[in-house]
Amino acid sequence: MDMIILNQTIDFTELANDIGVDVEYLTPLFEVFSRECDRLFPLLENALENQNFSDLHEYSHALKGLIGNMRLDDLHQMITEIDNAAKTGNSAYPYAQSISLLKSEVSKLLAMV
Repeated sequence: MDMIILNQTIDFTELANDIGVDVEYLTPLFEVFSRECDRLFPLLENALENQNFSDLHEYSHALKGLIGNMRLDDLHQMITEIDNAAKTGNSAYPYAQSISLLKSEVSKLLAMV
């Protein structure tokens, strides 16, 4: 099964091969991914609400690793931009819009798995 997230077509067979597991193991991996996203997104949003760039960087960096491990390249690029902006304390970066779009795309992905 293939799906498109942003501009990236995700081939689940290819993804399984890339990360070195059989396709049937993707379901439990995505369950862990989902739980971690459910944990990290509220922390990220709370850090943004409090303008706490240190926490924003910490949680965006954790999401960056999680997303990168799943080889979700377009999502990884998005979270990398958020992480880099938070790391430098860039208050002009459109965090709320970027996090909202990222969260929406992750939700779409998880709904298909």
